[in-house]
Amino acid sequence: PIIDDQIKVFKEIKKETALLSQKYEFFMSHQKESIIDIANFLNVELTNQEVQDLLLKNSIVSNQKKLRQEKKKLYSKIISSINFISKITPSFIKKYLYVIGVINKLRYYFPSVYITKNQFHINHISVNKGKAGVWKEKLDPLIAENINNTFKIWLIENEYNL
Repeated sequence: PIIDDQIKVFKEIKKETALLSQKYEFFMSHQKESIIDIANFLNVELTNQEVQDLLLKNSIVSNQKKLRQEKKKLYSKIISSINFISKITPSFIKKYLYVIGVINKLRYYFPSVYITKNQFHINHISVNKGKAGVWKEKLDPLIAENINNTFKIWLIENEYNL
């Protein structure tokens, strides 16, 4: 299947290219070490203060604040649009347009709003706040078994637990 071809291509690229690979689970539980590994891989020297600044600037809490700011901007645009419509529309239609407008704006604009620097979408950070492995509690056991059977070799090669 296609995924097998993609894995083969990845393996070839990995052989021929300087590549740093970090698991999300490792990064989330060892952020300082991960940043230092990345800097070393890129031959960039970082002071302890620069590492701390990167940790703070890119923390889940910091990114949640940025996402909340983006949401506020979006809400403001939606409210402005609704206010404009309500000024030019007869009152019996206002409530209908209001509800439809809000639903459509939320449905179609939220998923497409990203923070340019890191490509996080508005709902990127889940209620789990980046905690690794939560998906295991939610994943249907039959689906997990199918994934393990399909990608067993790759999972083992890349040191994932089955």
